[in-house]
Amino acid sequence: MEGIQGKGTDMTSAIPPLSPVLLLATDRLDDLVWRTIGLERDMPYSAVRSVVRANIAPPGRPVAETERIYALYSAFRGMLARSRHPLAGDDVAFYAACLGSAAPQPASVPADGWGALRALWPSDRSLAVVCCNHGLIHEGTGVFVPAPAVLAGLDAMMAADDRKAFLEECVSLPGTGLTWTGEGEAYRRAGLIWRP
Repeated sequence: MEGIQGKGTDMTSAIPPLSPVLLLATDRLDDLVWRTIGLERDMPYSAVRSVVRANIAPPGRPVAETERIYALYSAFRGMLARSRHPLAGDDVAFYAACLGSAAPQPASVPADGWGALRALWPSDRSLAVVCCNHGLIHEGTGVFVPAPAVLAGLDAMMAADDRKAFLEECVSLPGTGLTWTGEGEAYRRAGLIWRP
């Protein structure tokens, strides 16, 4: 039987495989949105979860808060859909439009996650996190969730251009969760945790 692609392939080969990193990011979408909003203001996790998981604006919360949740949620959903290709200028412009931010010059934003984070962090931290994750997910490297414990050393890493420390200390890997402290190295060597 000839598949969708022709040339004797079966139908399943027409569907590109999902990477474990993309699945991790999709699973942690509410946490990504909540932690990114936390860069700007305090907000209860329950409000973010209500919008992200149930598409329901929480009663009694300020309208501006709900609008910001939806803006970040839209940017991250778009990022998940677009992360199969390298970060490009139209992606950055799309994310900036979702966030209500000014789009930077496309040439000023590197395609890799670390470079995008460093380039955008000083001017727009939310856009920096979305673009960084686009690059990291596309590369199959992991997911950056800007939790307070992670942010403590981030400025020093950026000042020193220490990509290795960023990847080791700030990027979550599939199978390790957000609070992983290194105990999973034996699992990674045994091939039980995916990492490129």
